[in-house]
Amino acid sequence: YHSVQSAWGSGYSGQGVKVAIIDTGSSDTQENIVSAFNQGASSGRTVERRVTLPRSTFLGIPTGPVETPNDGCGHGTSMAGACAAPRGIDGNTVGIAYSCNLVVTRAAEDVFLDASREQKGVADAFTWAGGQSSVKIISMSMGNIFSSSQISDAVKYAYNQGKMIFCAAGTSFDWTAGFVGVIFPASMAEAIAVTGVKDNLNTRCDACHQGSDVEFVTVMEKSDGQHPLSLAMSGDAPSTVGGSSVATASMAGMAAIVWSKYPTANRTTIYNRLKNASSNASSRNANFGWGRVNVATALL
Repeated sequence: YHSVQSAWGSGYSGQGVKVAIIDTGSSDTQENIVSAFNQGASSGRTVERRVTLPRSTFLGIPTGPVETPNDGCGHGTSMAGACAAPRGIDGNTVGIAYSCNLVVTRAAEDVFLDASREQKGVADAFTWAGGQSSVKIISMSMGNIFSSSQISDAVKYAYNQGKMIFCAAGTSFDWTAGFVGVIFPASMAEAIAVTGVKDNLNTRCDACHQGSDVEFVTVMEKSDGQHPLSLAMSGDAPSTVGGSSVATASMAGMAAIVWSKYPTANRTTIYNRLKNASSNASSRNANFGWGRVNVATALL
């Protein structure tokens, strides 16, 4: 649906582009993000696992252990996999930008950014990534219906450093997803909101939010409800993952592919290539923005 394999066939798979994923961390037992990140056709790249989530406190007194980069729920691991899992030889699933460099930051416990320490963790992650000259793309598949000035300031800082920022439009229940709209921080002007659609190409996924802030969509749900493959917490048997989360991480991978062909280009040039190669390029849709990117066309 996005001509990813055709883009690979032309020799581009994200090489030289660093993507920062801000999420729940990555599993230290999933070798495809650790020791086997460079296997097969994905050799010669870098991976870094970080943590910005502060330890829990009560009345200012630390009550929990010092946080590690390790994923506690599997969400961050699956996002890293969808974007950048290696094109390896162990039978596992491959990421869209299988040659990109990767940074995965544990900034929150789960995808709903309600705790103050999670908001600080996310803000610190955006600030760090924004200050890294090597990072070109930031992807975050977490959010809240309420805004946070702390996160907002950090997103604006990263944007002002030239980063391309993809954020999930939102994922909830089928009965709420249709009317809640795009959540924060995907609703910010500095963020590129992404949501997921079904393989009929004109219907949102059952749990995905939609709205005027959406700029791109990713096909990530079949008519029978099946979702894309990604990395499990451990082992070489892939897991599946849905929602606007995987749509966002996948979109970050597509952008990395295009940027790998034009390494000296700036964010605006890459964005315009993605937009002009999208299904709604001639007329932006009210709910799905520019629509579905054809990555092979965006390379031309």
